[in-house]
Amino acid sequence: WDDKEATVVCRQLGYETDGATAVVDSYFEASNLQLVAGNFACLGNEEQLTSCTYSSASCGHHNEAGVRCPESCDIAGSLRLVGGDDAYDGRVESCQNGVWSSICQDSWSLEDATVVCRQLGYSILSVHAYGLAYFGEGVGNIAASDITCDGSENYLYECTNSTDHTCDHSSDVGVDCTSPLGTCQGAGFTDCCITGCNIGGCYCDSACHNFGDCCYDDIDVTCPQGGGIQCTENDVRISGGSNTNQGLVEICVGGSWTSVCDEDWDINDAKVVCTQSGFSSNGAIAIAGAYFGQDGGPIVNGGYGCTGSETSLSDCTFDSNSQCSKHQSAGVICPEYCDGEGSVRLVGDELSGHVEVCSNGAWSAFCDTNWCEQNAKVVCGQLGYSTNRAEAYGASYFGQEVASIQFDNVTCTGLETNITECSSSTNVSPSCGAQRLAGVTCFEKSPCEDAGFTGCCQFSCNQGGCYCDQACHGFGDCCANVDNICPLSSTCVNGNVRLIDGADNFEGRVEVCVNNKWGTVCDQSWDIEDATATCRQLGLPTDNVVVYGSGYFGQGDNPVVASNYQCSSGDELADCSFDDNFCCGHHRDAGVRCSPGCEVGDIILTKGADDYE
Repeated sequence: WDDKEATVVCRQLGYETDGATAVVDSYFEASNLQLVAGNFACLGNEEQLTSCTYSSASCGHHNEAGVRCPESCDIAGSLRLVGGDDAYDGRVESCQNGVWSSICQDSWSLEDATVVCRQLGYSILSVHAYGLAYFGEGVGNIAASDITCDGSENYLYECTNSTDHTCDHSSDVGVDCTSPLGTCQGAGFTDCCITGCNIGGCYCDSACHNFGDCCYDDIDVTCPQGGGIQCTENDVRISGGSNTNQGLVEICVGGSWTSVCDEDWDINDAKVVCTQSGFSSNGAIAIAGAYFGQDGGPIVNGGYGCTGSETSLSDCTFDSNSQCSKHQSAGVICPEYCDGEGSVRLVGDELSGHVEVCSNGAWSAFCDTNWCEQNAKVVCGQLGYSTNRAEAYGASYFGQEVASIQFDNVTCTGLETNITECSSSTNVSPSCGAQRLAGVTCFEKSPCEDAGFTGCCQFSCNQGGCYCDQACHGFGDCCANVDNICPLSSTCVNGNVRLIDGADNFEGRVEVCVNNKWGTVCDQSWDIEDATATCRQLGLPTDNVVVYGSGYFGQGDNPVVASNYQCSSGDELADCSFDDNFCCGHHRDAGVRCSPGCEVGDIILTKGADDYE
């Protein structure tokens, strides 16, 4: 699989072909579709991929092929920035021969980057040049290499360059132009100019940090010292986060707020910032890479080295030898103080959210390792909600948020009255982060629970009074101290299967009948054999079965009743073994597609960042 095959695919899809790029080894994530062909040998001039010679597939899903098709452009020599955090930074691409093309890093310099920023109409106050595909690898052609500017040019095409190179996209260049032109710079002034100090006109702020002597002779007036003072020296502030306890770290230098570089930024530095800001330092988190954006003041070159015991960031050692850009803005998340050791709260809404517990005076979150329904019951019961029904969620189901995760592998029996009574580990896995917060959904208590009954009680079966639903799943003997027992209601035939909430009759969430009640299937070990067995039992096509998990077709209302199906070739789902004792929530409901509905020779691109890949 090479660029000739990619050229044919792009042509068949109606995209530009000059610079079409082949990618291999499931670059765009492996699919669950059947592998039908391999060993393509195209000349590159074919109109359809099926016009090339090929053979049947003899490889696995880790070898799936992909393409990147070039985007077209109109104005030769025009530039754009791609893949950055905002309009002012990114991979540099130039319009060449009607398509956007990357530039190779050979001889790429600050002077070249300055010309790019000037051509785009952006500020050249604090320009940064990048190589090694810092903003990601481009698509298609590489327009030029060995670009040499003196920094005074208005357009990049005015600089000398070479089109004879051996570069690939791992050498794509980028720039950071920081911000649009200000009023003073637009009038021809340079360096650290501001418009107005206390009155209108172009001035140089004598409190400006990190730009050296910025008061050239062509500036009208120099601001008096203190005219631009914004803050008290060495104060810190946290800004740009969703709450006051998290965000970018800024420190006051020379009367102005400046961003802190993430060079050597670690938990000890974060602890000091949190302490200085009036938050708890227990569980402080250091955040690098401008996670909270780049909207702070000019960045200070250099890194802090705190021990964690200091009360002010300015008390820490400081190494000024590092060069930094706004992409390296440091941030913190400081734990919030709390009262009531062992109390819990939901971060979301009243009944749902990720779970936090008050530990050592600060709110701490849980990692989702082995986070099960029993854990959710304890949390919900502690909050005063029903202990009969509670749903457990992992994988930051209620939204990713960098939080202080202090507990992992929490295991409850479901009978505890406080989450701290459950076993847990404070040795949190390094993989536990913003994407692995544990959460719950709670439900209001039923009238039976309010009356003091326990177990799987429901209010009325066919009439008033407290009853136990004999068909209730997963609670064992639930009929203790209950007035009566509801008659068993058979709503389905054991072993039956159905598809729910799909776009048509060929797809949907899989629900099976277990103990005469419909329930969903956990996607644990759910694979192509299990999905094919489902389609076979339903009498639907099995040639092109697609496997789905993670609640792709929405979350079911019925209990999760089965997991770890083990099907073999030729089975129907009812023939397969499965587990009914497991830890799983509706966010992992399994699904299938029994016919993707395509014509022979059709091509689609999936899992790319846009329509071109």
